[in-house]
Amino acid sequence: MKRKLNILLTLTIVLVFSNCSISSKTTEAMNSWKGSHISKVIASWGPETKLTGDGKGGKVYTWERKWTAFGYYDFKDVYHEGKKKYCIKNFYVNEKGIIYYWRWQGACD
Repeated sequence: MKRKLNILLTLTIVLVFSNCSISSKTTEAMNSWKGSHISKVIASWGPETKLTGDGKGGKVYTWERKWTAFGYYDFKDVYHEGKKKYCIKNFYVNEKGIIYYWRWQGACD
């Protein structure tokens, strides 16, 4: 019983830290654009998928990516549909085109 608990605890720690490293990489990448002109992001990433106002005279540029993870057959030969995943990255840009804020959500890499 104690061995199972140790294995479970170890797996939990590994999962937590692996998710943190992905999150910190995305956060670091997004933060590197702060203070830049939005045209540099567009040149690097391509055109945004959505453009809205920020309520302050600026704009919010959004890049969205949606996909379905691979489905699989279990040991009883029953097919399980893949999970739907998404990544949304937003840049808040002032009237001069400078990024002043950003946020992301989902399974961004």
